[in-house]
Amino acid sequence: MTNVDAAVVESQDYFSVGGIIRDSFGSVLGAFPNRIAGKVSPFIADRVVLRDGLAFAMSNGWSISVAESDARRVNDFVKSRDGYC
Repeated sequence: MTNVDAAVVESQDYFSVGGIIRDSFGSVLGAFPNRIAGKVSPFIADRVVLRDGLAFAMSNGWSISVAESDARRVNDFVKSRDGYC
């Protein structure tokens, strides 16, 4: 399972993303933080962090069966695109 979140501060020239990867027992496998240069909307930032979380898991050989985000628009977007962003 991956749980991700993003933060956008409109007055800054960057946004922050991060997430945590857990196994099926809830034990932490890994976590990632990242600050990314540029100004984006919260919707884009939440798409970026979801992508980065899945890429982080894949690069470590972890399979993700559940991806959690507090961004409902992103969740709906992914579901409407058959899981592709």
